[in-house]
Amino acid sequence: MNKFKRLPLCLAILSTFSIATSTMAEETATKSTSTKSDLQQSMEVISVTARRQEENIKTTPIAVSAFTGEGLEVRGFQDVSDVAKVAPNVVFDGASPVSGNSAAPSVFIRGVGQLDFTINSDPGVGIYVDGVYMARSVGGIIDLLDLERVEVLRGPQGTLFGRNTIGGAIQLISKKPELDEVSGFAKATYGSDNRREVQGSVNLSIGDTSAVKLTGLVKKRDGYVENAIGQDLGDDNTYSLRGQYRWKPNDAWETNLNVDYTRDDENGAANVSVTGHPNGAMPYRFNTGDNFGCGAPDDGLTFLSNGDLNTTTPAYSTYITHVDANPDSCFGVNALNSDKDKTNSTTPSVSINEIFGASLSVEYDMDEISFKSVTAYRELESKFQRDSDLTQFHVFDTINYQDQDQFSQEFNISGKHDKLKWLAGYYYFSESAIEDVNVVLPAESRTILIRGLFDNAVENDNWAIFGEATYDVTERFHLTAGLRYTEEEKTYKTSQIFGFNGDAPSPLYNPTGFDIISVNDYLAAGLPALVTLVEDDTKTDISDTTIRITAAYDVSDKIFTYATFSQGFKSGGFNPRYLAPTGLGNDDPSDDLKAISYDPEYVDMIEVGAKFTFDNGVSLNLAAFQMDYEDMQVSASTPSSSGARVTDNAASASIDGIEAEFSWFVTDDFVVEGSLGLLDAKYDELDDSVEFSCLPNCDLARIPDTTASLNMVYYSELSQGGTLMSRLDLSYKSSVEGDANNAPEVVHPSQSIANASITYTSQEESWIVTGGLTNLFDEEYITSSNNNPRLSYSEVIYGRGTEAYISVKRVF
Repeated sequence: MNKFKRLPLCLAILSTFSIATSTMAEETATKSTSTKSDLQQSMEVISVTARRQEENIKTTPIAVSAFTGEGLEVRGFQDVSDVAKVAPNVVFDGASPVSGNSAAPSVFIRGVGQLDFTINSDPGVGIYVDGVYMARSVGGIIDLLDLERVEVLRGPQGTLFGRNTIGGAIQLISKKPELDEVSGFAKATYGSDNRREVQGSVNLSIGDTSAVKLTGLVKKRDGYVENAIGQDLGDDNTYSLRGQYRWKPNDAWETNLNVDYTRDDENGAANVSVTGHPNGAMPYRFNTGDNFGCGAPDDGLTFLSNGDLNTTTPAYSTYITHVDANPDSCFGVNALNSDKDKTNSTTPSVSINEIFGASLSVEYDMDEISFKSVTAYRELESKFQRDSDLTQFHVFDTINYQDQDQFSQEFNISGKHDKLKWLAGYYYFSESAIEDVNVVLPAESRTILIRGLFDNAVENDNWAIFGEATYDVTERFHLTAGLRYTEEEKTYKTSQIFGFNGDAPSPLYNPTGFDIISVNDYLAAGLPALVTLVEDDTKTDISDTTIRITAAYDVSDKIFTYATFSQGFKSGGFNPRYLAPTGLGNDDPSDDLKAISYDPEYVDMIEVGAKFTFDNGVSLNLAAFQMDYEDMQVSASTPSSSGARVTDNAASASIDGIEAEFSWFVTDDFVVEGSLGLLDAKYDELDDSVEFSCLPNCDLARIPDTTASLNMVYYSELSQGGTLMSRLDLSYKSSVEGDANNAPEVVHPSQSIANASITYTSQEESWIVTGGLTNLFDEEYITSSNNNPRLSYSEVIYGRGTEAYISVKRVF
């Protein structure tokens, strides 16, 4: 597909907006000299904290994209996942279908990230809210509510941000309460699919030295996929509230207290099937079982080493003919709904997330030395349930419950003296989490449904010391060196069983809502069980030192260049899922029932970059990088896991890339901005234990060769007062492999998305009205995917089609 084949039509639409602008004005008013600066202020970020200290983005030796809160709002962005539309080499899957949770993202920057959502799996891209690390991917879809800016740091940030920023980091910085001011806003939005949003904020000063702010959001929208019991999947139903207190008694002291609460109560991700796999082990059990109603013949069927049916035999032809002819009683391709907005699922889909957080930041500035402390506590409770086979049958259903809390404390001290600027700090993090998982599937006996019950618990503690210093060798040449030392202890406890009611007809399993049973509750009922894994406080200790070395040179006041070497690592852990005893083959068989651990993975990166600011209104940032990705955590079947898919350090890879970002103020009225990201990623080595069908030519999953964006803004003043801003935003992403096995069923085709909007702002800037269209040309595209033929399914999540919205904002 031509990346921007609809560009002429998009330009025509932008021209139409401009004509509308002229029509609304009796005559175009004379431009004030401040017009360009007004437009720049709404779009450009001058200062960032990408190196934990405020500095000019044009002289920061890091590849960082930054967006103002106003700039995100006029683009129509709703949550943090939308930044992937404009930041190069960023992929943000808002709802990974492997979970069914509508707020469990998979985030990749420069080809490095994490697909899993369990409490044992750490993210590869760190998300920070007001300096506080969000440890779990569940709950990681954060609404863009009254933000000052968003920063996207690309490449490993192991020195100043620490572990689990191996791909990069995303920082969300809230607007602080304003001192000596009473202000606020109220905003209402209505759009397609019955979209209804109300948000508002009130800022109140308390004397001259303190202020409070209360900000809230209610967001509702119908889903766009319907299951067989009438649920609309992919819906929005979110409530968010944030309270802030700021105390600044003098120029030296500042204290900020933030408290936030969010609840999502939704029907789950909009998963749909692209195909089924009746040759898989679980479909075979269901289709040939005595009590499930299909009755497919099993005489002469043979099996592959992974437990799937051999599809080359005459017996399989007989089997599949029966399955295809009986879609009302047999699981096969004909039992699936081929529509992209419907599924045949009968198990209720559930996605409920409840999140609470509080943080206290204390800063003291002593001229040349500054001190900062950030103390934070967060907790998460999540319930999600999904029908993986997407049919009326119970071939594979999953139910999850997570309860997590975390505490973090950071102290840092920074200073500047003569030619030296430096920062040093201490970081402590402690986390406790439990995860109860149930899976429902046919038993190996093929006579009953059985329920796997997995009760997992983790405790993670880590601390780190870090520092970074920049020395001005000359006025133009600067050297930076940074180092971080981290120690971490992870403790894992689990009980995993398969429960059944004997060799009898399938017990009743027709859930009407969230339906989970813990191991303890099951065993307390005296029911029989097959124990597959028992671990009591097994531990792993991790320590690592990461460095960053940077040389920067100011070629002129308009050109800044840099070269850097940086490192990062992502923590190891334990595998939480087993469908059979782990079978490690120890002399003592009881030792076989042990969790399989995996080690950290590492990235070393070399990057060179240049940032240009030209007198003609053009700004250009360039970066080129090479990354060595070692001890990659790959999910695959291995001989030691009895066929279950587990994570192992089974690969190494090389990732090279180029990035460009530009903005061009063509006139005081018209600006063009854009980005381009190119990636060349390949495996250098894959362990023999990895059983991928794509070998030896496997591509890395979720890594597009090309990402690009092009945005055009036209600004005009009206003679009767007020302004109009017209926008056209284009984004492109090349095709990607949907899973590590490169299954053709879940390849994501390339996508070209266009959004358009027009915004009216009153002369006093007290009223702001925006109307817009998203996915202007109704592009069909995939946002996420999952593939597990052994368990029956290949599924994807499609993005929403063309949608319209209008919002009205009152500022006071």
